[in-house]
Amino acid sequence: MPYAHCPRCLRQDLSDWAEKYYMPGKFSRMLLYVGARRHRCSACRVNFVSFFSRKAEYVNPARLKRMDANGESDPEGESGYAPSGQESSR
Repeated sequence: MPYAHCPRCLRQDLSDWAEKYYMPGKFSRMLLYVGARRHRCSACRVNFVSFFSRKAEYVNPARLKRMDANGESDPEGESGYAPSGQESSR
């Protein structure tokens, strides 16, 4: 099954974005209405929509260190990626 990738740099370390912080254009809103998913590239910081799911959610390594320092559980493990079925706690 193909996974979503960044249209600019072709990376697959993606997270999601909220419409609260980014207002998509008319075509992107139409795609979201019919079932597309919101993705954000962590490297080049581009927001886009795609019908493909992401392979794994990118979790910043600095955030992992903060979670370990606070004593929070780490569902992603040490790799910095969570399987697409599991969302990281935000």
